[in-house]
Amino acid sequence: MDFKDLGLSEESVKIVTRFYKKPTDVQARTIPLLLEGKNVFVLSKTGSGKTAAFLLPLGEKNRKGNDDEGRREQKGESTFKALILTPTRELAKQIAREAKRIIPSKKVVTLYGGIPLERDTERLKSWDIIVATPGRMLDHYRRGNVGKVDTLIIDEADKMLDMGFIDDVKAIVKEAQPKQIGLFSATLHPELKRVFPTTFEEVALEEDNFNIKHKYVHIERRKKLSLLKKFLREGKKTIVFMNTQRGVEWLSGKLRQMGIRHVAIHGKMKQRKREWLMDKFRYNEVKVIISTDLLARGIDVQDVDLVINYDEAMDPKTHKHRIGRTARLEGKEGKAITFKEVEELPKPKKKWMVA
Repeated sequence: MDFKDLGLSEESVKIVTRFYKKPTDVQARTIPLLLEGKNVFVLSKTGSGKTAAFLLPLGEKNRKGNDDEGRREQKGESTFKALILTPTRELAKQIAREAKRIIPSKKVVTLYGGIPLERDTERLKSWDIIVATPGRMLDHYRRGNVGKVDTLIIDEADKMLDMGFIDDVKAIVKEAQPKQIGLFSATLHPELKRVFPTTFEEVALEEDNFNIKHKYVHIERRKKLSLLKKFLREGKKTIVFMNTQRGVEWLSGKLRQMGIRHVAIHGKMKQRKREWLMDKFRYNEVKVIISTDLLARGIDVQDVDLVINYDEAMDPKTHKHRIGRTARLEGKEGKAITFKEVEELPKPKKKWMVA
């Protein structure tokens, strides 16, 4: 199947085939449904192409929305409006970059905390698609800066539940009054369907990524650092996951002492610094990044060779998202290693020889 078979316009096909040869399974099954105006509930593994699956339908110029009061129209501009909600700033910026690449005809505005509201308000005078975190989006709705939308996409939807955003999302849905809703994630919580009183077309694809070779290493805590050093000396592009901010800072200090170049990020850092450090890793200025689960979701660095769980993930869902940061390029294998701590074994007692 080719992109031209999915109901996309010739212009959209011409643009997207510059970047992708053929549609992935999730794109082939989801794009026609969204173009038909259906609500979709999409469960698909990380790295399967979910972002393009919801962006490409939003890029169709011939999609028309309602002439809601207060909506700004420009000559020759479609009245169709879309809102994409995502749990983190990093993912919002990533989706916006991809949107500008594969649907360049649409004006995309990105909204998240840390940017003055006044600057946002100026950019909201003209837009086709908003990509936003829930808190900042709700701020603008309460100020009357945004009206109704035609399509609402919620990316990493289950993470909204985990992070306590669900009340904000409900409030946004009430304000936005979307005619179409798309829920996307690698692990969708069934409770989400109860949150939205509507009927969904379900697209459920194989969750596991068979291109990832994963193994557990049973190891004593005191030996983990030296084993990590051996893996990092191999020079592979590696993400090392820790469970806490304190753990990230501790491990970063140890690696500096060892002379291993790396960057380390966590949620308590300022956004600008996080972006700067992330770009160093993305563009191969450094090969190693240490992070909390901030990088477990949605961050698309396609050439990651190895994921190391220095700390085991707190739950199976997070584990799946962590190891899904590798093997994101089509046909490429990735590796994941989890250090599974075991108690230190007692040393054997000396045997006394009897003369």
